[in-house]
Amino acid sequence: MTEPTPPPPRIYRARILTPVPAPGAAVPPLRFEEDGALVVGADGRILSVEPYARAAHPIALDLHPHVLTPGFADVHLHFPQTRVIGRATGPLLDWLDRTVFPEEQRFSDEAYAREVGAELMTRMLSAGTTCSGLYASSSPVATRVAFEVAERAGVLAQIGLVLMDRGAPDGLLAPRDRALADLAALLADCHRPSGDLRLAITPRFALSCSPELLRAAGAFAGEHALLVQTHLSENEVECEATLAAFPGTADYLGVYEACGLSADRSLFAHAIHLTDSEWDRIAAAKARIAHCPDSNFFLGSGRMRLREALRRGVRVGLGSDVAAGRTFDMRRIAASAYDTALAERDPVTPEELFSLATWCGADVLGFGDRTGALTPGRRADFLALDVPAYARTCEEVLAHVLFASDATPVRRTYVAGQIPR
Repeated sequence: MTEPTPPPPRIYRARILTPVPAPGAAVPPLRFEEDGALVVGADGRILSVEPYARAAHPIALDLHPHVLTPGFADVHLHFPQTRVIGRATGPLLDWLDRTVFPEEQRFSDEAYAREVGAELMTRMLSAGTTCSGLYASSSPVATRVAFEVAERAGVLAQIGLVLMDRGAPDGLLAPRDRALADLAALLADCHRPSGDLRLAITPRFALSCSPELLRAAGAFAGEHALLVQTHLSENEVECEATLAAFPGTADYLGVYEACGLSADRSLFAHAIHLTDSEWDRIAAAKARIAHCPDSNFFLGSGRMRLREALRRGVRVGLGSDVAAGRTFDMRRIAASAYDTALAERDPVTPEELFSLATWCGADVLGFGDRTGALTPGRRADFLALDVPAYARTCEEVLAHVLFASDATPVRRTYVAGQIPR
């Protein structure tokens, strides 16, 4: 019996802009093909990226002059906050009490969670996000829904059951033993260590967790080699309250260090009000940072020093932080990061921001070997962006991609070589 003939690769002709990960380069260089061919195998992985030649690529799908880029990575967003974007109800702690906690209590209702989950994936994919770090809910039901909708969409994601045993309405709290049982069940049913969807240990922040819950979370993460995602030093009032709630601790980072939650698998969001000592210890631990500039502005929390992190070799990705962040569009988040760095008088380049929004973000989430760059062997997670033909050079194209998103819409989003349904 003859073996069936495998389907031919799919070839996409377009302009191509991608980071090219290189050993030792925390922020990789970019490659630009003014007339390129992206060759994708039947398994949804990239076979090659090369200059287009009609003789070599006679059956290409011609998307030129669209620009193909990797899908974006949003390293920090909240699934249950999808419908409360733009609720201007005060700084962080007031906003949580008045807007977020009431909405999140609705997510024990599975039907509601499914409805919002479908909206979330539609909005992410429409904005070109194919890789994410999701805070689900303190409800295991809603967390399972998050896994299911992410699997249906085909995206890569770290997804966390939000751990809270104090500092919130009773309907959101779960004592340590129940939370650990829920984590164990999710680990067995949903987590795939080398797969598309992984369980992340997700204490909301220090104020929502007792020391006992934080220590248990750190032990569980260490035992199972799981990513830890939580908030760190977002708001000055929060920082003061944290030190009061954990007496004897010198600084905010010290709370997590004492509980085994600061290590090379830790992803800290915001990191605004850190001392030099805390930055030194983050770098020494090889911990990671989610930079959420739009959220930081919206809640009046402050400005993170992005260049400070990069200088120290800290791995950084960009986060929308929906719903304190007001958009799912990671290009607008990158533009906000650019503005923040200018305001700090310590600028970053467009090339750096593009890499942070793509491969660096995927790497921060543990998916850097699978996505985030249009290079052979990685999943074909990519976008077709409608960049004007008169933008001809890499610099001109990059300017449109990052800073003119309204005039440069996402025309198609591909996940593993397919357009999601």
